[in-house]
Amino acid sequence: MNLPANQYNSLRSLFSLAGNTKFAYSFISDAVPICGLRRLPYILIGLLLIATSALIIGIKPFPEPFYVVKNYNNGTCERTDEVNNAETRFEVKYYVMYFMLWHMGIAFSDSVVDGLITQRSKREPEETRGRILAWTKIAGKVGFVTALLLTGVLMNGVQYGGTFCWSMSINQIMLVAIIALIIGIVYAILFTNEKNYDEAIEKTITRDAFAKLWNLLHTSYYQRYITCGISVGLVFALRTPASTKIEKNWVNVEPLVKNVIGIITIFLEMGGLYLYMRYLLNFSWRVIVIMQGLLPIILEFPIIVMTVFNIYRNQYFWFADDLIEAIIQSWIFLIAELIGVEYAPQGLEGATFAIFSATCSIGIVGGAFTSNFIFGFFNVMEDDIYKSDTPANRLQVFYSFLLSYTLRTIGMVVVFLIPAQKKQALLWKNIEGGSNTKRFFFVFILVSLLIISLITNLLPLFKTTECMHIAGGSGCKNATGFWLL
Repeated sequence: MNLPANQYNSLRSLFSLAGNTKFAYSFISDAVPICGLRRLPYILIGLLLIATSALIIGIKPFPEPFYVVKNYNNGTCERTDEVNNAETRFEVKYYVMYFMLWHMGIAFSDSVVDGLITQRSKREPEETRGRILAWTKIAGKVGFVTALLLTGVLMNGVQYGGTFCWSMSINQIMLVAIIALIIGIVYAILFTNEKNYDEAIEKTITRDAFAKLWNLLHTSYYQRYITCGISVGLVFALRTPASTKIEKNWVNVEPLVKNVIGIITIFLEMGGLYLYMRYLLNFSWRVIVIMQGLLPIILEFPIIVMTVFNIYRNQYFWFADDLIEAIIQSWIFLIAELIGVEYAPQGLEGATFAIFSATCSIGIVGGAFTSNFIFGFFNVMEDDIYKSDTPANRLQVFYSFLLSYTLRTIGMVVVFLIPAQKKQALLWKNIEGGSNTKRFFFVFILVSLLIISLITNLLPLFKTTECMHIAGGSGCKNATGFWLL
């Protein structure tokens, strides 16, 4: 669809916005059993939402591609620079709600499973607590790599920037996904084992859950935890959008190569999770988070310099740092869940981590529109500046990376909002603290950020507002007042 970088960033953020509803799903699952069960019915609801969106996307025709694709009699084909459908970048907004429904279903079932895993993890001995979480994440990676293999091969057509003259469409891929979802539904019914509550206990669970949640929001340790969630999401999203344009225009990354690298990366992540589970369960969480924040910058910088200034441009070299970073890439999210296991009161196993996850998603969405606004002042959004490849344009791209690295480095101070390890987490949990003022403040901030983030990430999807600085544009011509943003 030839989306500009700011539109691409906003779409990614809007899809992650569906994750902000995880708290609601988790809390309902914690507080309102269905037929005596707190997990299985909600897992099935989430899977049915995904199946519904997959069916709609599977039967709804997609717009014509941006570029013309030509097929020749000798069996070869190519994607030309001739424009086929210039309006395709604006037509994408009609499909956003279906993909958001897809992500909402994933968030629904995923948040309920998180609650189930937290319940199991709390029963582990302190020395080995975290192994269940690690194995769960490894299993998730196996599923993800299977999906990458399918899309990497079956959607490697030239219309998607690939090399094959044949390809399955997005519609066909979604219909295949329905088969996998049916298998998942059957598996969940057969193998989800949980306690069955009678009607009297169900009412007690619902009443107590609201009181526990309100008390949890009052504690200082949990307020630090969700503050960290917002901050981590914000820092994660404050990145220059130039990377996607460099891949397309300067290093000419092929989709098949990118998918192969992605698959190798996932296997390395699985190995990293096993290493963490085997050797680092009791190592300092703060040290690991700092290492995970700074190591990518150290590894990326020489690659960025050599690529941007055309010293050496190669798609395999471009991904070299990703392969090294992959080993530690999942550790920070595992640590966040481990802290949630320590903090979760009985009966709120799902909601405790889901609130953190939601605040992190809000931070990512807020960081995306902040990133669009900041980097909108750099000339790094459109393909033309990469095709011209002048020294001035290279400097613009390089400066955007420098600013990105600076912001991410400063963001490392949030590490002091988390405990050093399990014992300190329990110590903080036993210390009374917090205030009603802070509790109301946090709720207000979260709701405000959610609304602002949603609005600002919709702006790049419309003709009349995509030019605004706050949407990542270069500023609207012949505009005054608010529209100058």
